[in-house]
Amino acid sequence: GISPMKSPAMVINQYSRTKLSPLIVGLAIGLVSLAVPVYAQSNASDGQSAAESAALKNYEAAEAAGRHAEATKYILDYMEQTEGENAPLTVTLTHRYGNLLREEGDIREAVSVLKTAHKRGVVAFGAHGMELFEINLDLGDAYVERDIGIGRPKKYFDDALEVLRKNGQRATVLYVTALVGITSRLTQAGALDGALSAD
Repeated sequence: GISPMKSPAMVINQYSRTKLSPLIVGLAIGLVSLAVPVYAQSNASDGQSAAESAALKNYEAAEAAGRHAEATKYILDYMEQTEGENAPLTVTLTHRYGNLLREEGDIREAVSVLKTAHKRGVVAFGAHGMELFEINLDLGDAYVERDIGIGRPKKYFDDALEVLRKNGQRATVLYVTALVGITSRLTQAGALDGALSAD
């Protein structure tokens, strides 16, 4: 069962070892450490809110059934309501949800969700926040998987490299590795006409 003090962030932490990235776990732990004292004081008599209980119940049921994208969506919806659409944890969960949709084969919806993560990420972290590096890479990959032409993936791959450049990462192993990986993905997708910039 669900204990009265178990928050969505604690559930994220519970399932983190196999299903969620370390970044989400770290953000969730931070959220829990900040939220639990206030939560404990304001809701000590009546336990969880109905919305929180429903989100947790739905999350755990979907996870148990192996529906990871659906499970993440329940927590994402709750976090959008409680933390806001542009909160760092919400951005991270939106990104994660988009990637889970990709893994489950729903590429069209994944592209839409990853574009939402990108918009939210710009608000939360700035246009060149390091968090946008991975979001841009994943958007580029999703467009490659969707196989709708090479222009859109190149735009997001270029944007990922621009994030690294703006953060002083141009002459690093990360930059070179990203550039080689992007070139490989675009080549495998069938076309690399030189529009990807190394500058």
